[in-house]
Amino acid sequence: MEGRSMDVDWQTDLEHWLRPFLAGLSHPARRRMCPLYIAGLIGPGDRKSVHGAEKFIYHA
Repeated sequence: MEGRSMDVDWQTDLEHWLRPFLAGLSHPARRRMCPLYIAGLIGPGDRKSVHGAEKFIYHA
C-alpha cells in the first residue's frame, strides 16, 4: 500500500470491515451514519463524539 496516506488506509480498511455490519442495518439513516460515528470514535484526533466527527468531516 505504498503511496497512500495513512488517512486513506484506515478509512478504506474501515469501510471494508463495516460492510457486513452495515448490511444488517435495515434503516437507511443508520447505515449512513454508522461509518461516520465509528470513524469519529477511532479516527485520528481527540474527537470522541459524533459532533466532533461531524466538524472534522465537513469542515476539513
